[in-house]
Amino acid sequence: MATLTPLLSLVKPAGSDAAAISVLNGNMDTLDNAATLTGSQTLTGKTLTSPHMTTAVVDAGGLTITSGGETITAGGLTVTAGNVGIGTAAADYGMLQLSGALTSSQQTQYGIIAQPVTSSNGTTESVAVWARAGTAAVAFTVTTAADFHAGNPLKGAGSTITSAYGLLVDSITSGNTNNYGIYVGAPSGGSVANIGIYNNGSTVLAGVGGIQMLNVAAFSAGSKYLTIDAGGILRISALGPAS
Repeated sequence: MATLTPLLSLVKPAGSDAAAISVLNGNMDTLDNAATLTGSQTLTGKTLTSPHMTTAVVDAGGLTITSGGETITAGGLTVTAGNVGIGTAAADYGMLQLSGALTSSQQTQYGIIAQPVTSSNGTTESVAVWARAGTAAVAFTVTTAADFHAGNPLKGAGSTITSAYGLLVDSITSGNTNNYGIYVGAPSGGSVANIGIYNNGSTVLAGVGGIQMLNVAAFSAGSKYLTIDAGGILRISALGPAS
């Protein structure tokens, strides 16, 4: 009884099978379609089946999937050199670049969805996205380093955007003790400025919370509060926010 090879599914007739030209030709076609799976690539324990086998091109230049997609069920995916492009060619200035039009029929669509579920071992911090910019260990100056940079949304010709946001935060309610929409640690180390939030535009605070500042340097010693109550009145108090 004939068997198949594990990588390319080439047909291996049994010793008692009669030679069949169609089987030989089929193996030749399979080898020809997969010819670019040679070179510097190492494929161990991988199985490529039609149609993915004929649409995956692996060579010294990396991996390009033009149709059909690929599914990794175990072992993960590691890219040790080069960058990744989704919907566009990989760019030399970005390790991961996403571009192109979404084709979903859903009314809400996303470029990236991050919804990891932390295991019971993660008792210190559970983070969906963590980012930190860095510079090479060589003498040079970079004008701006940002862990997150929100660009202006692109508006296609003829389309309308009712409200555009650089950062949109839903109502945070999951914390059993504290809930913060935005929390900024105390900046330090700057020779000119160390500012938690700097806004070149206007600021609107809506809701009952208002503003509260503890230990404002301009006030006398002790815990002082600068608050704006729900009626829009600025208050300074040593006892806490005005009721």
